[in-house]
Amino acid sequence: MSLKFWWDPISQPSRSVKYALIKSTVDYEENEILVIKDTRSEDYKNNVNPFGKVPTIHDDDLKLYESATQLRYILDNFCEDESLLPRSDLKARAKVDFWLDWNNTMGRPSFCTLLLKLIFLPKVFKAPLPSEEETKDLYEKVYIALTFMNQSLEDQDYLAGGELSIGDVQVYNELYEAIIMCQLDLDKYTNVAAWVERVGKDQNIKNLDEQFLARLKNSE
Repeated sequence: MSLKFWWDPISQPSRSVKYALIKSTVDYEENEILVIKDTRSEDYKNNVNPFGKVPTIHDDDLKLYESATQLRYILDNFCEDESLLPRSDLKARAKVDFWLDWNNTMGRPSFCTLLLKLIFLPKVFKAPLPSEEETKDLYEKVYIALTFMNQSLEDQDYLAGGELSIGDVQVYNELYEAIIMCQLDLDKYTNVAAWVERVGKDQNIKNLDEQFLARLKNSE
């Protein structure tokens, strides 16, 4: 049985897992669904993901709900090229793992929370816009994350070193969506701006960005 994959192009981690699948050799069944509309259904929660989220992968009786775990599982098992996620060099692996973990603790909580509070929740659920003080705090957390990224990119092209890794892909998808939807300004973060442009030239990233933009347009 092939691996089953549920995703929505508007979901940042979904695009990262889709990227890993594209780079892998595994056969998979793709299920493109709509966040909120489909993921909140009882059928989806009972049979796909009890948390009502994407991305999700099932590989026979193995069910994975966390994107970083999915990325590691796919690339460790189904990708001969180790550049995205090293296996033989543990120090190189640790550098990539750091950025996957950093995204969960710092990247996504800052970039995605800004997007949720300023755009998504007010638009979809008619939630009130955050106060001026709360908005300032949201941006401050984003700037802290960008400052760390900018420093990390001072002497290297990619977050974990000289090659594109799955850590770059995961963080890029979070930041790119905030740039597009919140008009995030990177003028003070020149290394990050150059990195965004560099990662965005990858053809698979380009294709996924286009799918995201098309999905965003259709949701308006």
